[in-house]
Amino acid sequence: MRKNHKKKYGRHSSSGVSAVEFALIFPVLFLMLYGLLTYSIIFAIQHSLSLAAAEGGRAAVRFSQTQDVLATRINAACEAAKNSLLWLEQIGVANNCTSGSGNSVRIDVLEKNCPAGAVNANRHCLEISVSYAYRTHPVIPVLLPVPANLTGQSFTQIALAY
Repeated sequence: MRKNHKKKYGRHSSSGVSAVEFALIFPVLFLMLYGLLTYSIIFAIQHSLSLAAAEGGRAAVRFSQTQDVLATRINAACEAAKNSLLWLEQIGVANNCTSGSGNSVRIDVLEKNCPAGAVNANRHCLEISVSYAYRTHPVIPVLLPVPANLTGQSFTQIALAY
């Protein structure tokens, strides 16, 4: 009788415990890994948007006196910002320099009032704003709370006459 007792309560009786432990631990581990992946992608997109706005500002400043037209600078800023976000286009995120419908990335280059105390009266200030509606166009499915919009901004002061 003792042999049956050992078989009944021996090594084989705890075979379902590991499955129960796995079922309890797996959702926690999955959410941790999914959160790490989700917020890493959001951080990378946010960094790219800030970089795109800065590149747009640099492109607006990079002109000689013969090409010193504000409209040309605005177009150059917009194109430079758009070119900095090409990796988002490769994963299916549309970007455009105009605010058309269906574009999840919006690039705006606006002429703004410069701060007071101008040394040069012929100066212009440009604000380059790049925004991405992440919640409406997510890169991976949303299971955790994510920000609605990601933005990057740059402010550039340009003296059009020297």
